[in-house]
Amino acid sequence: MFRPIKWHSSYYDATDQQHPNQRIPKQAPQLTLKSWLSLNIMHSRKQASSMQYVQEDINRLCDMLNAALSLQEIRWDSVWGVSHFRGCLKSFYRLYSEHPHFIKSVLKDRKLVFSNTTGVSRLGEIILSSEDVPTAWMKLLVSVPGYDAVLERLPYMEVKLSELLNDIRVVRHERSHSQVMAEEYELLLNKLLNSLRRCQDYVAQTFKNKDLSGLEMVVEGESGPLALSSAGSFLIPASVPGVLVVDFISQRMMEAYSILTGINSYLQQEEECVKECMRLLELKMLSKDDSVTPHQMISCCQRLTDDYWRYCILFNQSSLRISHYYSVMQDGLICIPWNWVGDDT
Repeated sequence: MFRPIKWHSSYYDATDQQHPNQRIPKQAPQLTLKSWLSLNIMHSRKQASSMQYVQEDINRLCDMLNAALSLQEIRWDSVWGVSHFRGCLKSFYRLYSEHPHFIKSVLKDRKLVFSNTTGVSRLGEIILSSEDVPTAWMKLLVSVPGYDAVLERLPYMEVKLSELLNDIRVVRHERSHSQVMAEEYELLLNKLLNSLRRCQDYVAQTFKNKDLSGLEMVVEGESGPLALSSAGSFLIPASVPGVLVVDFISQRMMEAYSILTGINSYLQQEEECVKECMRLLELKMLSKDDSVTPHQMISCCQRLTDDYWRYCILFNQSSLRISHYYSVMQDGLICIPWNWVGDDT
């Protein structure tokens, strides 16, 4: 009598074959931009509508503070939603009402930023933490004039650092939610200056009389890897030995020159792509995360522009940010990955 052979599961594991009694798991359908928008666009519009009065209140408070204090700028740079910004503005306006003359004397012609920390940034911006109470803000405002001497020393130190590396340009690039404070930056510059002073013979041996003024470097924190940014800037941690800094710049300088040569045309192309994308999709706003490169932004905008007829109704009058993930923010802002998947892929 015939009996079917029942192979042990180890046979299928060894031969990498599919067990006849084992069901093949169904693959989840690939998430496309249109399918995600179809599921989330109404939520985005409800969020934007419910937060409209909050945004109007923010605009009103900003206008009042700008007029009263003669600020260069007042902005929100925090991971928290815009409701927290309104709360900060209300608290700060009450503080201003109690000390109008003093606060105006401190903040006139300065930039005021509400963020995740409190201090004076290396750009001279007054940073107030959304998590601090007004008394902590007042404590900083009282000390602001003492930071002026530090801010005056920073350009001088950057010039000295530039001279130690054959006139390379020392620039300050700030990232969202990550301000570098003035006194911290002074310590970083001083540490790197001392490191490079100890290896000037090696600098002369490596670069000789070569002019490096066409290159850029950013002093990027206390520690971390040496890196070349997508914008062509050398990112140099202050604790890296000077010899390693010199070697890294020497090895990657041609690549950096290449990036810097093309970056201006990239930035111009990016600006044109953003404008065209906003026009065709009828967007209120189009922005990107710091981590999205100009090349990625151009690619994303061009694809949206090419297929605008698929998405213009869904995106109409929305605020859009190009990122690395899908999300709807508290104020209705839509985040999509720059390499979103289309329905025809």
